Amino acid sequence: MDSRAISSPLIVPRLFSRLDSGQEHQKEQSPLSTFFSESAVVVLAEPGMGKTTSFKQAAMEEANSIYLTVRAFLRKSHHGELEGKTLYLDGLDEKRAGQTNGSDVLDEIIGRLEQLHCPRFRLSCRTADWYGELDKSHLCDASATKKITAVRLEPLTDAQVQELVEEQGLSGSAFLVNARQSGIEEWLTNPQSLQLLLTVVSGGNAWPNNRKALFENASAELIKEHNAEHQHSQSAYGQLLLASGLLCVLILRADLDGVALKLANEGDNFPNIHSFETDLPIAKAARTKLFRHPGPERAVYYHRTMAEFLAARFLVHCMTNGLPAKRVSRLLTAADGRVPTHLRGLHAWVATLCPDPTVTFFIRTDPMGLALYGDPASLPHSRKADIMDGLAVLGQENPLFLSGYWSMEFLGRLSDSALHQRFEEILIEGKNQLPHFLFTVLGIIYHGKSLVVSPDSLLTFIRRHDIPNHFRAIAAQAFIAHCQERLEDLLPMF
Repeated sequence: MDSRAISSPLIVPRLFSRLDSGQEHQKEQSPLSTFFSESAVVVLAEPGMGKTTSFKQAAMEEANSIYLTVRAFLRKSHHGELEGKTLYLDGLDEKRAGQTNGSDVLDEIIGRLEQLHCPRFRLSCRTADWYGELDKSHLCDASATKKITAVRLEPLTDAQVQELVEEQGLSGSAFLVNARQSGIEEWLTNPQSLQLLLTVVSGGNAWPNNRKALFENASAELIKEHNAEHQHSQSAYGQLLLASGLLCVLILRADLDGVALKLANEGDNFPNIHSFETDLPIAKAARTKLFRHPGPERAVYYHRTMAEFLAARFLVHCMTNGLPAKRVSRLLTAADGRVPTHLRGLHAWVATLCPDPTVTFFIRTDPMGLALYGDPASLPHSRKADIMDGLAVLGQENPLFLSGYWSMEFLGRLSDSALHQRFEEILIEGKNQLPHFLFTVLGIIYHGKSLVVSPDSLLTFIRRHDIPNHFRAIAAQAFIAHCQERLEDLLPMF
Protein backbone atom coordinates (compact mmCIF):
# COMPACT_ATOMS: atom_id res chain seq x y z
CA MET A 1 0.00 0.00 0.00
CA ASP A 2 1.36 3.43 -0.97
CA SER A 3 1.34 5.88 1.95
CA ARG A 4 -0.02 8.50 -0.42
CA ALA A 5 -3.33 6.65 -0.18
CA ILE A 6 -3.68 7.76 3.44
CA SER A 7 -2.40 11.33 3.16
CA SER A 8 -5.94 12.63 3.74
CA PRO A 9 -7.91 12.16 6.98
CA LEU A 10 -9.45 8.77 7.67
CA ILE A 11 -13.21 9.26 7.72
CA VAL A 12 -15.81 7.04 9.34
CA PRO A 13 -19.13 7.98 11.02
CA ARG A 14 -18.32 9.00 14.59
CA LEU A 15 -20.27 8.68 17.82
CA PHE A 16 -20.65 11.11 20.72
CA SER A 17 -21.88 10.80 24.31
CA ARG A 18 -23.33 13.43 26.61
CA LEU A 19 -21.32 14.55 29.64
CA ASP A 20 -23.02 15.34 32.90
CA SER A 21 -22.05 18.24 35.16
CA GLY A 22 -19.37 16.14 36.83
CA GLN A 23 -17.61 15.46 33.52
CA GLU A 24 -18.75 11.83 33.61
CA HIS A 25 -19.94 10.57 30.27
CA GLN A 26 -23.15 8.70 29.63
CA LYS A 27 -23.01 5.23 28.06
CA GLU A 28 -25.47 6.05 25.29
CA GLN A 29 -23.64 6.99 22.11
CA SER A 30 -25.08 8.65 19.03
CA PRO A 31 -24.07 10.78 16.00
CA LEU A 32 -23.48 14.49 16.47
CA SER A 33 -26.70 15.09 14.52
CA THR A 34 -28.55 13.88 17.62
CA PHE A 35 -27.59 17.18 19.26
CA PHE A 36 -28.64 19.46 16.39
CA SER A 37 -31.73 20.45 18.39
CA GLU A 38 -29.53 21.89 21.15
CA SER A 39 -28.83 25.62 21.11
CA ALA A 40 -25.22 25.38 22.31
CA VAL A 41 -22.95 22.33 22.22
CA VAL A 42 -19.35 21.92 23.35
CA VAL A 43 -17.46 18.98 21.83
CA LEU A 44 -14.50 17.68 23.83
CA ALA A 45 -11.92 15.14 22.67
CA GLU A 46 -8.32 14.06 23.03
CA PRO A 47 -5.71 15.28 20.50
CA GLY A 48 -6.00 13.56 17.13
CA MET A 49 -9.47 12.18 17.79
CA GLY A 50 -11.00 13.90 14.77
CA LYS A 51 -12.71 17.01 16.15
CA THR A 52 -12.05 19.08 13.04
CA THR A 53 -13.13 16.37 10.59
CA SER A 54 -16.31 15.74 12.57
CA PHE A 55 -17.06 19.48 12.76
CA LYS A 56 -16.63 20.01 9.04
CA GLN A 57 -18.91 17.07 8.28
CA ALA A 58 -21.59 18.17 10.76
CA ALA A 59 -21.51 21.75 9.43
CA MET A 60 -22.39 20.38 6.00
CA GLU A 61 -25.19 18.23 7.43
CA GLU A 62 -26.88 20.75 9.74
CA ALA A 63 -29.09 23.25 7.95
CA ASN A 64 -27.90 26.85 7.64
CA SER A 65 -24.55 26.17 9.30
CA ILE A 66 -21.04 27.46 8.74
CA TYR A 67 -17.64 26.11 9.85
CA LEU A 68 -15.00 28.52 11.21
CA THR A 69 -11.90 28.12 13.29
CA VAL A 70 -12.11 30.06 16.55
CA ARG A 71 -9.22 32.25 15.47
CA ALA A 72 -10.94 33.11 12.15
CA PHE A 73 -14.18 33.89 14.01
CA LEU A 74 -12.41 36.27 16.39
CA ARG A 75 -10.48 37.93 13.60
CA LYS A 76 -13.60 38.84 11.59
CA SER A 77 -14.40 42.54 11.79
CA HIS A 78 -17.78 42.18 10.08
CA HIS A 79 -20.19 39.42 11.01
CA GLY A 80 -23.06 40.15 8.63
CA GLU A 81 -22.69 36.85 6.78
CA LEU A 82 -22.93 34.98 10.10
CA GLU A 83 -26.30 36.41 11.14
CA GLY A 84 -28.88 33.72 11.72
CA LYS A 85 -26.49 30.82 11.10
CA THR A 86 -25.46 27.95 13.33
CA LEU A 87 -21.75 28.45 13.99
CA TYR A 88 -19.27 25.58 14.17
CA LEU A 89 -16.32 27.14 16.02
CA ASP A 90 -13.34 24.81 15.95
CA GLY A 91 -10.32 24.89 18.25
CA LEU A 92 -10.84 26.82 21.49
CA ASP A 93 -7.67 25.10 22.77
CA GLU A 94 -5.56 26.36 19.86
CA LYS A 95 -6.68 29.95 20.40
CA ARG A 96 -5.99 29.89 24.12
CA ALA A 97 -2.48 30.82 23.08
CA GLY A 98 -0.20 32.97 25.17
CA GLN A 99 -2.57 32.76 28.15
CA THR A 100 -1.85 30.93 31.39
CA ASN A 101 -5.56 30.47 32.06
CA GLY A 102 -7.24 31.16 28.72
CA SER A 103 -10.27 32.89 30.24
CA ASP A 104 -9.79 36.04 28.17
CA VAL A 105 -10.19 34.06 24.94
CA LEU A 106 -13.50 32.58 26.06
CA ASP A 107 -14.69 36.03 27.13
CA GLU A 108 -13.86 37.32 23.66
CA ILE A 109 -15.84 34.49 22.05
CA ILE A 110 -18.79 35.20 24.33
CA GLY A 111 -18.64 38.89 23.44
CA ARG A 112 -18.71 38.14 19.70
CA LEU A 113 -21.59 35.69 20.10
CA GLU A 114 -23.57 38.29 22.06
CA GLN A 115 -22.98 40.80 19.26
CA LEU A 116 -24.60 38.25 16.96
CA HIS A 117 -27.58 38.04 19.36
CA CYS A 118 -26.62 34.63 20.77
CA PRO A 119 -26.85 32.38 17.70
CA ARG A 120 -26.84 28.61 17.85
CA PHE A 121 -23.23 27.40 18.09
CA ARG A 122 -21.02 24.35 18.49
CA LEU A 123 -17.56 24.79 20.03
CA SER A 124 -14.71 22.24 20.02
CA CYS A 125 -11.83 21.98 22.48
CA ARG A 126 -9.16 19.55 23.64
CA THR A 127 -10.32 17.86 26.82
CA ALA A 128 -7.33 19.00 28.88
CA ASP A 129 -7.83 22.65 27.84
CA TRP A 130 -11.50 22.84 28.82
CA TYR A 131 -11.96 24.29 32.29
CA GLY A 132 -15.06 22.27 33.10
CA GLU A 133 -17.90 23.89 34.97
CA LEU A 134 -16.11 27.25 35.08
CA ASP A 135 -16.05 27.49 31.26
CA LYS A 136 -19.54 26.07 31.01
CA SER A 137 -21.06 28.60 33.41
CA HIS A 138 -19.45 31.51 31.56
CA LEU A 139 -20.46 30.22 28.13
CA CYS A 140 -24.11 29.99 29.24
CA ASP A 141 -24.26 33.78 28.83
CA ALA A 142 -23.91 33.37 25.07
CA SER A 143 -26.50 30.61 24.76
CA ALA A 144 -30.03 31.60 23.74
CA THR A 145 -31.39 28.99 26.17
CA LYS A 146 -28.76 29.71 28.85
CA LYS A 147 -27.80 26.03 28.69
CA ILE A 148 -24.68 24.30 27.40
CA THR A 149 -24.62 20.67 26.29
CA ALA A 150 -21.16 19.12 26.62
CA VAL A 151 -20.43 15.96 24.64
CA ARG A 152 -17.49 13.67 24.22
CA LEU A 153 -16.18 12.44 20.85
CA GLU A 154 -15.91 8.69 21.38
CA PRO A 155 -12.86 6.62 20.39
CA LEU A 156 -13.01 4.41 17.31
CA THR A 157 -14.49 0.96 17.83
CA ASP A 158 -12.81 -2.25 16.64
CA ALA A 159 -15.36 -2.47 13.83
CA GLN A 160 -14.55 1.08 12.68
CA VAL A 161 -10.81 0.38 12.84
CA GLN A 162 -11.23 -2.74 10.72
CA GLU A 163 -13.32 -0.82 8.19
CA LEU A 164 -10.71 1.93 7.86
CA VAL A 165 -7.81 -0.53 7.60
CA GLU A 166 -9.59 -2.62 4.97
CA GLU A 167 -10.25 0.53 2.93
CA GLN A 168 -6.46 0.73 2.60
CA GLY A 169 -6.27 -2.80 1.20
CA LEU A 170 -5.07 -4.51 4.39
CA SER A 171 -6.63 -7.22 6.53
CA GLY A 172 -8.49 -5.51 9.38
CA SER A 173 -8.48 -8.53 11.68
CA ALA A 174 -4.75 -9.21 11.15
CA PHE A 175 -3.99 -5.53 11.76
CA LEU A 176 -5.81 -5.65 15.12
CA VAL A 177 -3.95 -8.81 16.12
CA ASN A 178 -0.56 -7.30 15.24
CA ALA A 179 -1.36 -4.10 17.12
CA ARG A 180 -2.30 -6.01 20.26
CA GLN A 181 0.77 -8.22 20.04
CA SER A 182 2.87 -5.05 19.81
CA GLY A 183 1.10 -3.62 22.87
CA ILE A 184 -0.18 -0.54 21.06
CA GLU A 185 -3.88 -1.30 20.76
CA GLU A 186 -4.79 1.97 22.50
CA TRP A 187 -3.51 3.87 19.43
CA LEU A 188 -6.09 2.22 17.20
CA THR A 189 -8.96 4.16 18.78
CA ASN A 190 -7.40 7.50 17.76
CA PRO A 191 -7.80 8.32 14.03
CA GLN A 192 -4.56 10.27 13.81
CA SER A 193 -2.48 7.59 15.53
CA LEU A 194 -4.14 4.96 13.36
CA GLN A 195 -3.31 6.96 10.24
CA LEU A 196 0.32 7.36 11.30
CA LEU A 197 0.51 3.66 12.13
CA LEU A 198 -0.79 2.79 8.66
CA THR A 199 1.84 5.11 7.17
CA VAL A 200 4.60 3.34 9.10
CA VAL A 201 3.65 -0.28 8.49
CA SER A 202 2.76 0.35 4.84
CA GLY A 203 6.35 1.54 4.34
CA GLY A 204 7.67 -1.86 5.41
CA ASN A 205 8.81 -0.71 8.87
CA ALA A 206 8.56 -2.76 12.03
CA TRP A 207 5.59 -2.09 14.29
CA PRO A 208 6.55 0.73 16.71
CA ASN A 209 6.28 0.01 20.43
CA ASN A 210 5.92 3.58 21.69
CA ARG A 211 4.60 6.95 20.51
CA LYS A 212 8.10 8.35 19.99
CA ALA A 213 8.90 5.58 17.50
CA LEU A 214 5.50 6.04 15.84
CA PHE A 215 6.01 9.78 15.21
CA GLU A 216 9.67 9.37 14.24
CA ASN A 217 8.95 6.61 11.74
CA ALA A 218 5.84 8.27 10.31
CA SER A 219 7.56 11.62 9.74
CA ALA A 220 10.55 9.85 8.21
CA GLU A 221 8.30 7.85 5.89
CA LEU A 222 6.48 10.96 4.66
CA ILE A 223 9.77 12.81 4.07
CA LYS A 224 11.26 9.80 2.27
CA GLU A 225 8.24 9.68 -0.01
CA HIS A 226 8.70 13.38 -0.80
CA ASN A 227 12.40 12.75 -1.49
CA ALA A 228 11.58 9.94 -3.91
CA GLU A 229 9.16 12.15 -5.81
CA HIS A 230 11.50 15.15 -5.96
CA GLN A 231 14.85 13.33 -6.19
CA HIS A 232 16.42 14.92 -3.12
CA SER A 233 19.64 13.41 -1.73
CA GLN A 234 19.74 11.41 1.48
CA SER A 235 21.48 14.30 3.27
CA ALA A 236 18.63 16.57 2.19
CA TYR A 237 16.24 14.20 3.98
CA GLY A 238 17.69 15.09 7.40
CA GLN A 239 17.71 18.78 6.57
CA LEU A 240 14.06 18.67 5.52
CA LEU A 241 13.09 17.04 8.83
CA LEU A 242 14.94 19.73 10.79
CA ALA A 243 13.45 22.46 8.60
CA SER A 244 9.99 21.02 9.19
CA GLY A 245 10.64 21.17 12.93
CA LEU A 246 11.80 24.78 12.76
CA LEU A 247 8.75 25.75 10.74
CA CYS A 248 6.50 24.06 13.31
CA VAL A 249 8.27 25.96 16.13
CA LEU A 250 7.63 29.25 14.34
CA ILE A 251 3.95 28.50 13.71
CA LEU A 252 3.24 27.12 17.20
CA ARG A 253 5.24 29.65 19.21
CA ALA A 254 4.00 32.70 17.27
CA ASP A 255 0.44 31.33 17.14
CA LEU A 256 0.28 31.62 13.35
CA ASP A 257 -2.41 30.20 11.08
CA GLY A 258 0.42 29.08 8.80
CA VAL A 259 2.86 30.60 6.34
CA ALA A 260 2.61 32.04 2.84
CA LEU A 261 4.94 30.44 0.31
CA LYS A 262 4.92 33.54 -1.90
CA LEU A 263 4.83 37.23 -1.05
CA ALA A 264 1.55 37.73 -2.91
CA ASN A 265 -0.20 35.24 -0.60
CA GLU A 266 0.83 36.65 2.80
CA GLY A 267 -1.68 38.18 5.22
CA ASP A 268 -4.42 36.99 7.60
CA ASN A 269 -1.82 35.59 10.02
CA PHE A 270 0.07 33.89 7.17
CA PRO A 271 3.47 35.70 7.06
CA ASN A 272 5.79 35.27 4.10
CA ILE A 273 7.99 32.21 4.72
CA HIS A 274 10.96 34.00 3.15
CA SER A 275 10.88 36.62 5.93
CA PHE A 276 12.38 34.05 8.34
CA GLU A 277 16.18 34.06 8.22
CA THR A 278 17.58 30.52 8.30
CA ASP A 279 19.89 28.27 6.31
CA LEU A 280 17.43 25.38 6.62
CA PRO A 281 15.18 24.67 3.59
CA ILE A 282 11.91 25.64 5.27
CA ALA A 283 10.27 26.59 1.95
CA LYS A 284 10.92 23.08 0.60
CA ALA A 285 9.82 21.54 3.90
CA ALA A 286 6.50 23.39 3.64
CA ARG A 287 5.78 21.51 0.42
CA THR A 288 6.31 18.04 1.91
CA LYS A 289 3.51 15.77 3.12
CA LEU A 290 4.16 16.90 6.69
CA PHE A 291 2.20 20.04 5.82
CA ARG A 292 -1.19 20.70 4.27
CA HIS A 293 -2.19 23.64 2.11
CA PRO A 294 -5.36 25.48 3.23
CA GLY A 295 -5.16 27.90 0.30
CA PRO A 296 -3.08 28.74 -2.76
CA GLU A 297 0.62 28.96 -1.82
CA ARG A 298 -0.13 28.68 1.90
CA ALA A 299 1.01 25.95 4.27
CA VAL A 300 0.33 24.80 7.82
CA TYR A 301 1.30 21.67 9.73
CA TYR A 302 -0.70 18.58 8.82
CA HIS A 303 -1.78 17.96 12.41
CA ARG A 304 -0.95 19.72 15.65
CA THR A 305 0.30 16.65 17.55
CA MET A 306 2.76 15.79 14.77
CA ALA A 307 3.83 19.45 14.66
CA GLU A 308 4.51 19.41 18.40
CA PHE A 309 6.73 16.36 18.00
CA LEU A 310 8.66 17.82 15.04
CA ALA A 311 9.09 21.17 16.79
CA ALA A 312 10.42 19.48 19.93
CA ARG A 313 12.74 17.33 17.83
CA PHE A 314 14.22 20.51 16.32
CA LEU A 315 14.63 22.23 19.72
CA VAL A 316 16.30 19.17 21.23
CA HIS A 317 18.65 19.06 18.21
CA CYS A 318 19.55 22.68 18.97
CA MET A 319 20.17 21.85 22.65
CA THR A 320 22.40 18.94 21.64
CA ASN A 321 24.40 21.41 19.56
CA GLY A 322 24.87 24.00 22.28
CA LEU A 323 21.61 25.89 22.80
CA PRO A 324 21.13 26.21 26.59
CA ALA A 325 18.18 24.19 27.86
CA LYS A 326 17.16 27.13 30.06
CA ARG A 327 16.63 29.27 26.95
CA VAL A 328 14.34 26.63 25.49
CA SER A 329 12.49 26.47 28.78
CA ARG A 330 11.95 30.25 28.75
CA LEU A 331 10.70 30.00 25.16
CA LEU A 332 7.99 27.57 26.25
CA THR A 333 6.85 29.08 29.55
CA ALA A 334 5.03 32.25 30.58
CA ALA A 335 6.35 34.92 32.94
CA ASP A 336 5.04 32.98 35.95
CA GLY A 337 7.02 29.87 34.94
CA ARG A 338 3.97 27.89 33.87
CA VAL A 339 3.44 26.35 30.44
CA PRO A 340 0.69 28.12 28.45
CA THR A 341 -2.05 25.73 27.36
CA HIS A 342 -1.20 25.98 23.65
CA LEU A 343 2.43 24.95 24.28
CA ARG A 344 1.86 22.00 26.63
CA GLY A 345 2.15 19.43 23.84
CA LEU A 346 5.39 20.94 22.51
CA HIS A 347 6.80 21.23 26.04
CA ALA A 348 5.85 17.60 26.77
CA TRP A 349 7.73 16.36 23.71
CA VAL A 350 10.82 18.41 24.63
CA ALA A 351 10.70 16.76 28.07
CA THR A 352 10.35 13.36 26.37
CA LEU A 353 13.14 13.80 23.80
CA CYS A 354 15.69 15.72 25.88
CA PRO A 355 18.65 13.30 26.19
CA ASP A 356 20.33 14.94 29.18
CA PRO A 357 19.27 13.06 32.34
CA THR A 358 20.29 16.04 34.48
CA VAL A 359 17.71 18.29 32.78
CA THR A 360 14.71 17.49 34.96
CA PHE A 361 13.09 20.93 35.01
CA PHE A 362 11.12 20.20 31.81
CA ILE A 363 9.52 17.25 33.63
CA ARG A 364 9.01 19.09 36.92
CA THR A 365 7.44 22.13 35.20
CA ASP A 366 4.50 20.16 33.78
CA PRO A 367 4.52 16.45 34.69
CA MET A 368 0.82 16.09 33.89
CA GLY A 369 1.36 17.57 30.43
CA LEU A 370 4.10 15.02 29.77
CA ALA A 371 1.79 12.16 30.74
CA LEU A 372 -1.00 13.54 28.56
CA TYR A 373 0.85 14.71 25.45
CA GLY A 374 4.35 13.25 25.49
CA ASP A 375 5.57 9.67 25.62
CA PRO A 376 6.59 8.63 29.15
CA ALA A 377 6.50 4.98 28.03
CA SER A 378 9.69 5.59 26.00
CA LEU A 379 11.59 7.07 28.96
CA PRO A 380 14.09 5.23 31.18
CA HIS A 381 13.13 4.25 34.71
CA SER A 382 14.84 7.26 36.30
CA ARG A 383 12.86 9.74 34.16
CA LYS A 384 9.58 8.03 35.05
CA ALA A 385 10.58 8.33 38.70
CA ASP A 386 11.08 12.08 38.06
CA ILE A 387 7.54 12.26 36.65
CA MET A 388 6.19 10.55 39.76
CA ASP A 389 8.08 13.06 41.92
CA GLY A 390 6.59 15.88 39.87
CA LEU A 391 3.07 14.50 40.23
CA ALA A 392 3.53 14.14 44.00
CA VAL A 393 4.54 17.82 44.21
CA LEU A 394 1.65 18.77 41.93
CA GLY A 395 -0.69 16.93 44.29
CA GLN A 396 0.50 19.16 47.13
CA GLU A 397 0.18 22.37 45.11
CA ASN A 398 -3.13 21.47 43.50
CA PRO A 399 -4.97 18.65 45.31
CA LEU A 400 -7.56 18.53 42.50
CA PHE A 401 -5.11 18.27 39.60
CA LEU A 402 -6.96 15.28 38.11
CA SER A 403 -10.36 16.99 38.09
CA GLY A 404 -12.00 17.13 34.69
CA TYR A 405 -10.34 14.02 33.20
CA TRP A 406 -13.02 11.40 32.50
CA SER A 407 -10.53 8.85 31.14
CA MET A 408 -7.42 7.78 33.03
CA GLU A 409 -6.04 5.42 30.37
CA PHE A 410 -3.10 7.75 29.69
CA LEU A 411 -1.81 6.99 33.21
CA GLY A 412 -0.92 3.49 32.02
CA ARG A 413 2.01 5.05 30.12
CA LEU A 414 3.72 5.58 33.51
CA SER A 415 3.59 1.90 34.44
CA ASP A 416 7.07 0.46 34.97
CA SER A 417 8.05 -2.71 36.85
CA ALA A 418 11.27 -0.98 37.94
CA LEU A 419 9.11 1.30 40.13
CA HIS A 420 7.50 -1.72 41.79
CA GLN A 421 8.83 -0.92 45.25
CA ARG A 422 7.65 2.67 45.11
CA PHE A 423 4.11 1.70 44.09
CA GLU A 424 4.01 -0.94 46.84
CA GLU A 425 5.01 1.64 49.47
CA ILE A 426 2.31 4.04 48.29
CA LEU A 427 -0.34 1.32 48.66
CA ILE A 428 0.91 0.53 52.16
CA GLU A 429 0.72 4.18 53.17
CA GLY A 430 -2.80 4.29 51.75
CA LYS A 431 -4.90 7.04 53.29
CA ASN A 432 -1.78 9.00 54.28
CA GLN A 433 -1.29 9.83 50.60
CA LEU A 434 -2.94 12.87 49.03
CA PRO A 435 -6.22 11.64 47.46
CA HIS A 436 -5.54 12.61 43.85
CA PHE A 437 -1.98 11.30 43.97
CA LEU A 438 -3.25 7.99 45.34
CA PHE A 439 -5.88 7.96 42.60
CA THR A 440 -3.09 8.57 40.06
CA VAL A 441 -1.06 5.63 41.32
CA LEU A 442 -4.10 3.34 41.29
CA GLY A 443 -4.80 4.51 37.72
CA ILE A 444 -1.24 3.62 36.70
CA ILE A 445 -1.63 0.16 38.24
CA TYR A 446 -5.03 -0.40 36.63
CA HIS A 447 -4.22 0.87 33.13
CA GLY A 448 -0.67 -0.47 32.89
CA LYS A 449 -0.01 -3.25 30.38
CA SER A 450 1.12 -5.53 33.20
CA LEU A 451 0.70 -5.54 36.97
CA VAL A 452 3.45 -3.48 38.64
CA VAL A 453 2.59 -4.52 42.21
CA SER A 454 1.99 -7.96 43.66
CA PRO A 455 -1.57 -9.35 43.63
CA ASP A 456 -1.35 -9.79 47.40
CA SER A 457 -0.53 -6.09 47.85
CA LEU A 458 -3.68 -5.19 45.94
CA LEU A 459 -5.78 -7.62 47.98
CA THR A 460 -4.41 -6.19 51.23
CA PHE A 461 -5.28 -2.68 50.04
CA ILE A 462 -8.81 -3.75 49.03
CA ARG A 463 -9.41 -5.35 52.47
CA ARG A 464 -8.51 -2.19 54.38
CA HIS A 465 -11.64 -0.55 55.79
CA ASP A 466 -9.74 2.65 56.62
CA ILE A 467 -9.42 3.29 52.86
CA PRO A 468 -12.39 5.07 51.20
CA ASN A 469 -14.53 2.76 49.10
CA HIS A 470 -13.89 4.52 45.76
CA PHE A 471 -10.14 3.86 46.07
CA ARG A 472 -10.73 0.23 47.00
CA ALA A 473 -13.06 -0.08 44.00
CA ILE A 474 -10.31 1.05 41.60
CA ALA A 475 -7.89 -1.40 43.20
CA ALA A 476 -10.50 -4.15 42.73
CA GLN A 477 -10.85 -3.23 39.05
CA ALA A 478 -7.07 -3.45 38.69
CA PHE A 479 -7.08 -6.88 40.34
CA ILE A 480 -9.83 -8.08 37.99
CA ALA A 481 -7.96 -6.72 34.96
CA HIS A 482 -4.60 -8.28 35.81
CA CYS A 483 -5.31 -11.30 38.02
CA GLN A 484 -7.98 -13.30 36.20
CA GLU A 485 -6.63 -16.58 37.63
CA ARG A 486 -7.26 -15.38 41.21
CA LEU A 487 -10.71 -13.81 40.98
CA GLU A 488 -12.02 -16.16 43.68
CA ASP A 489 -9.81 -14.31 46.18
CA LEU A 490 -12.06 -11.28 45.74
CA LEU A 491 -15.31 -13.08 46.52
CA PRO A 492 -15.05 -12.94 50.36
CA MET A 493 -14.85 -9.16 50.12
CA PHE A 494 -18.26 -8.70 48.41
